[in-house]
Amino acid sequence: MKTRLIFVMALIMMGTISCEKIGVGSWDVQENTFSETTFPKEGSTFTFISGSDSKMNAVLCFAIGTNSTSWGELTKSKINFYLTDIPYEVNGKRLRIYADKLPGRVSYIEEYYGMGKAYVVTLTGNYSFDSKLTRTFYTHSAAFSPTDRLSGKWTIRFESDSGEKLLFEVVDPNLRAPDL
Repeated sequence: MKTRLIFVMALIMMGTISCEKIGVGSWDVQENTFSETTFPKEGSTFTFISGSDSKMNAVLCFAIGTNSTSWGELTKSKINFYLTDIPYEVNGKRLRIYADKLPGRVSYIEEYYGMGKAYVVTLTGNYSFDSKLTRTFYTHSAAFSPTDRLSGKWTIRFESDSGEKLLFEVVDPNLRAPDL
């Protein structure tokens, strides 16, 4: 009887730990919001920088713009997630990218008419995510490249070294080669 009870308790604890790791947690931050700016889930760009057979470097960018033409008015806000050495797996038309407390950084940039970049905040911390995306167009079934097209959605969590938490959802990221 004691053996069964210990086994059941171990299963419950393992389930609780795995749920808190990725996907569940007390994130009291509104999705896709930073510095009181809310970014759309669609239209984000996933810029593939480089990669090997199992890891890649990329930048995930969310941006919104305005039609301001007056000097000093806000024209664009964007937030960049710099992802370095992201583990990934390719299986035909399926792509899985995942991380659990992967070190990285985030930068938030505001651009003003006539002034270019006027406000920049950079945070360092850790990422957690587990995404399963579909490649709707690809040239090689066992490799990932900037010519692939992605569909699907995923959630990225970032906790800065100072304790700030960001929760961003991505829908059908626009994949492209670097133009940085």
